Amino acid sequence: MEEKMDFRLDLDNGTLGHLQESACSNPRELSNDDIGRILADATRTQDRWGTEWDCRRPRGSEVPSLVEIVRDELPTLNATRASKEKLVSAARQIQAEKDERLRQARLHEFSQTVGQRFAAATLDTYQTTTGEQKAAIVKVKAFAANIRDHANKGEGMVLFGAAGTGKTHLVAAVAKLAIDAGLSVQWTNGQDLFARFRAAIDNDGSEAGIIKSMVGADVLVIDDVLPPGGSLSDYQAACLYRIIDARYRDRKMTLVSLNVANGGEAESGMGAQTADRLRHGALTLFCNWPSYRRAGA
Repeated sequence: MEEKMDFRLDLDNGTLGHLQESACSNPRELSNDDIGRILADATRTQDRWGTEWDCRRPRGSEVPSLVEIVRDELPTLNATRASKEKLVSAARQIQAEKDERLRQARLHEFSQTVGQRFAAATLDTYQTTTGEQKAAIVKVKAFAANIRDHANKGEGMVLFGAAGTGKTHLVAAVAKLAIDAGLSVQWTNGQDLFARFRAAIDNDGSEAGIIKSMVGADVLVIDDVLPPGGSLSDYQAACLYRIIDARYRDRKMTLVSLNVANGGEAESGMGAQTADRLRHGALTLFCNWPSYRRAGA
């Protein structure tokens, strides 16, 4: 008589859905319950790896998909090829559903943060009336088309120019495309960011905690980095440098907009070291065209 197969997850050794083979090595058809148990084990392992670092994968590496986890365990399964294909197909469907739920949640959170005016911003709705704008949007679309590759290399985007030229629209649109590509995005503007640091000082809070929160996301957007007056205080510049330097060292993508006329103003306003790190490998565009707001005034 054929021995029963035993499905279990060995959390200590990381063997997912390991089947103890019976004396009979003939492959068997997996039942729906069998497949469900294997996928439940895979999901628990994936969720655990998403919250805890595991010695079997490099620090900073992406959590593997359910398909990857299941495929790694296929050699241990005494199952028919059709059963294995059914298992992989089910894992792919579940992963797609999880990805879509996460994408929708991230888009909703982003919309709440960025505000109604720019929540619906897209690259296609960016209005171009000058040759400089048309050339710029081509470059931004090319950048966004390979957003994951740029993110993996830590290559960001820097938009500078006069107020009212649509820089916020562009960075918001690119940030949404990053979310669509499966990346986590955090949005802030310079004044809100530095207000958080002031509040931390007033309430004996932790600067390190704010900096850590700014480094965690795959993509950080800082809109209007510099204050209306033009330059950061020494304290603000030091805080910004710590954020940008940490992201630079971790190859994390940063998108920024600045109301400055040239690189020299950017360096004097935030510090040469910070500006240099932001520009390295980034798409840098001078938004040198009339203000939308002035035109509609």
